[in-house]
Amino acid sequence: MSSARVFSELSQPEHIASQALFNAIEMPAFDAGECQQDIDRLIKRFPGLTIGMKEYGPDRFQMNTILETDSALAADLKTFAAKVPGLGQADSLASIGLGLNLPVLIQALQRYALEVQQAPFNCDDLQGINGMWVDISDALNNPMLLMSAPAITGLKLRIDSLFVQNYEPSGTGILTLASPNAQGLLSMASSFVPQIAALGLSNNGEVKNLSPDMLPPGMPSVSAALSSDALTVGFGIDTPSVISDALKAPSNSEPLMLYGHLTDHFYSALIPFAEQMSPFGDELSGNELSRYSSLYKNTELWIKADDYGLEIGFAVELK
Repeated sequence: MSSARVFSELSQPEHIASQALFNAIEMPAFDAGECQQDIDRLIKRFPGLTIGMKEYGPDRFQMNTILETDSALAADLKTFAAKVPGLGQADSLASIGLGLNLPVLIQALQRYALEVQQAPFNCDDLQGINGMWVDISDALNNPMLLMSAPAITGLKLRIDSLFVQNYEPSGTGILTLASPNAQGLLSMASSFVPQIAALGLSNNGEVKNLSPDMLPPGMPSVSAALSSDALTVGFGIDTPSVISDALKAPSNSEPLMLYGHLTDHFYSALIPFAEQMSPFGDELSGNELSRYSSLYKNTELWIKADDYGLEIGFAVELK
């Protein structure tokens, strides 16, 4: 849908459905008034919104929403995405990952904040946008963010199993941290978790195990490996090749900023938690999780950049 057409319909409803809606809720038409110049500015930056389905079948459907932007912002969005080993692969019980080139993203956000500062929105109803960019500008000056931004460009948390052990939640999985300078990332991580430094990792991909006496009681085993562009840490993974494969996994071929997935086995794994510990409260019962497990084979969510702007995708594979 066209942003210009939407605002035009809000100010001068011509379609019979729009007229009926305004009459039903007894709402007067939107009077752009002094806001018209600011509205035109937003329309130019975000000319449209597209919502549709790329797939619709008996066992799978996919929905996509594209926030259309001007060409300059679309080009910027593509530079924000970063490569992360394994991001976009539904190869486990569940996963969630981010791929963001933080230095580039921060520079762009600082530029956008400066643009709004130099040419603020004048409309009273849009003053919140000015305040939002002031807050973003302040947040971007956080020393911790500025220090960590050059060291990390993405992460993927892969969950291989979830279970209750001795009445405590536990599980196994792999955390992968992507970086243009993995050795520098290792140094930074070691300052927060000194045990990592004890592994003596080098960027040859060799998997090393953390001594059990350096771990809290009941914590699963910890192993790690380092390459030139990523650090992978395994929890409860006793097979070194599994960690090596995660470290060497192909990076996302598309400009993904976020990707996550849940399998039917993930819902099944949550049932003991819901029944014994109720971490989600009463709203999510074991019966509901069992029903989800019987219905959904795999669920995916992603955010990526394309030539038109920002795409948010959602796909479900049914049993």
